[in-house]
Amino acid sequence: MKIGIESIEFYIPHYYLDLATLACEQGIDQDKYYIGLGQEKMAVPLQMKMLFLWVRMQL
Repeated sequence: MKIGIESIEFYIPHYYLDLATLACEQGIDQDKYYIGLGQEKMAVPLQMKMLFLWVRMQL
């Protein structure tokens, strides 16, 4: 019996959300993201790309 990874894929989005903007919109301190999580931006996929990936997974 063979066990292993047959194939693997990953996607890196080209669009990012500045977490300072997110913090401002949520009314919280941006240091919660910057210092607490050590992160300054968050990658976000396009809506159409998300839809395409979902449909592909259903096939």
